[in-house]
Amino acid sequence: MSFTHRPPNLGLTKKASFSYRSDVAGVRFQCRLTTGARTATWASCPTDAGGSTGTRTYLHLKGNPEIYHFQVRAVLGTHTGPAVSDPFRIWNVWAPDSFVPNTGASFNHVLGSPAHQRTNLTRVIRTINSMPGYRQASPSTCPGPGPLNPGTIRISLYSLTDQAVAHALTAADHRCISVQVLMNDHLNSANDPAWRHLAGTLGSNVRNASGQIRHSFAHRCNHACRGGGVLHLKMYLFNSTVPAPKTEANKILRTVLTGSSNMTSNAAKVQWNDLYGVRNDPQLFGQFTHHFNLMRLDNGYHRNPATYSADGGRYTTSFAPGPKGYDPYRNALSAVHCSGATDGSGINGHTVLYINMHAWFGDRGNALASQVRHLYDSGCYVRVLYSFMGYKNVYRKLIAGASPRMSVRRTIFSRNGRTAAWYSHMKSLAISGHVGRNTAARLAYTGSNNWTDQGINFDEVVLRISSISAYRSYRNHWIYIRNHHSSGTYANYSEPSGGGRVP
Repeated sequence: MSFTHRPPNLGLTKKASFSYRSDVAGVRFQCRLTTGARTATWASCPTDAGGSTGTRTYLHLKGNPEIYHFQVRAVLGTHTGPAVSDPFRIWNVWAPDSFVPNTGASFNHVLGSPAHQRTNLTRVIRTINSMPGYRQASPSTCPGPGPLNPGTIRISLYSLTDQAVAHALTAADHRCISVQVLMNDHLNSANDPAWRHLAGTLGSNVRNASGQIRHSFAHRCNHACRGGGVLHLKMYLFNSTVPAPKTEANKILRTVLTGSSNMTSNAAKVQWNDLYGVRNDPQLFGQFTHHFNLMRLDNGYHRNPATYSADGGRYTTSFAPGPKGYDPYRNALSAVHCSGATDGSGINGHTVLYINMHAWFGDRGNALASQVRHLYDSGCYVRVLYSFMGYKNVYRKLIAGASPRMSVRRTIFSRNGRTAAWYSHMKSLAISGHVGRNTAARLAYTGSNNWTDQGINFDEVVLRISSISAYRSYRNHWIYIRNHHSSGTYANYSEPSGGGRVP
C-alpha cells in the first residue's frame, strides 16, 4: 500500500483528499479518519475500476489542535493487509481583531480620556491583534520559518511596560506569527512585569543552540544594539504572509510605524507622542527590516550607511549611528532657503519651520540652535515647542532680540515645581516653503532623534516625509499644543520615574 496523493501537512481549508494504490489488483479498500484519542471504525473506501487504486475526499473538516490521521488498507478475500497512515493538520486562519492601520500620523492626548491617551498604544495593539495566524496552533506545533509562516512582527523600542501590548504579542506568537522584539536594557524581568511575561513566553535569546535566528524572541540589547549607549529607536513592523488558499486574509502588508512613542504608561499619560504609519510599501518596509536585522545581532558599535530613499524620495530614512560627522537634522536645516516660497507654501513668501523637540541641549543642540537662529535671521518664520532645552546656549540664543517671526514655547509642566507632570516627547519638524530646489515643499520629519549630542550615536531613526498631508498633520498638531498646552515662560523640571523609565 502507498499513497499517490496526499494533502499538505497543514491544511487551511476544510477539504482533504487522498489517493492510494495497492500492489495487488482486485482488492477493496477500507479507511478511517482519527484524531487525538478518538478512534474511528474501519469503513469501506472508494475503489476504482480494476481494484488497485482509489481516492477518498473529506469535506467540512473542522479545525483541530490535534493531528488528523488518515489510514487506509487493502482487503483481498479474508486477508487484510497492513494499513498506511498519513498525519495532517487542519487549522483555521484567524485574528482576534480586524483593524487595518492607515498611512499617516497618530497623536495621543495626554490630558484627554484614557482612550485618547492610549491612541498610539491602541494603534499598535490593534495592528498586532489583526495579524492573522492559525487559531488551533500552539508555539510547539507552529511550522516555523518557511512558506507556512503566517506573518512577521518586528519591534524595536526603548521601553515596553504595557501589559496589553505584551499579551497581544505573546498571543500573536501563539498564532504562529514570528514575533521579534528588541528593547533597551534599563528594564528587565525583575522590574518590568510586562517584559517578564514577554521574555518568559518568547525567550530572550536571539539564536537557538544551533546558532540560527529563533522564530520569536524578546531580547534586551546590551547598551544599544549597534549604537553606543542606548537603544532609543522606535519602530513597529508588520507583514502578513498567510499562504494560499487563504491569501485574502493578508490585509496588513509591509507596514511601518515609527515616531516617538514607546509602549508605556508614560507614553500615554505623561508624554505627547506620535507614530507615523506607512502601509504596504515594500521598499520602505524592506529598509526598516534590513536595519532591524542588523540590530538584532547586538554585536557592538557600528557605523553603517545612514540614509535610504524610498518611492522616489517621498520617504527618506536616516538611521544612527551613521558615517562619522553625519547629522540628518543639520543636513535638513542646511537645505532650507528662507525666501522664494511659492504656490501657497510658507508665510508671505518665506519658509516656515515648526519644531517640536523633546530634548535640545549640548554641543550638538547648540550647533542646531545656531542653524535655526541663522534661518530666522535670514527671514524664515520659526516656531518652536520644547520640553527639555538648554537655557544659555539654546533658549537665549533663539529668543535674543527676536521678533514675532520667532516663537519659542515650552510644553513641560509640573504640579510640584520639581518633577514634570506632562510634556512633549516628540522629535518632529514640519517645513513649508523653499527647500533645496523645491520652492513649494511641504515636509515632515519624525522619529526618535533628539537634538542632543547622543542623538547621532544611539540607535536612532529619522523619517523624512515629503507629503502635504503629513506636513499638515504635524503642523496642525504643533498648533494645537501651542494654543492649549504651552507657555512662553522658560522652565525646566526633572523627568518622572517609572512608567517606562528606570524605576
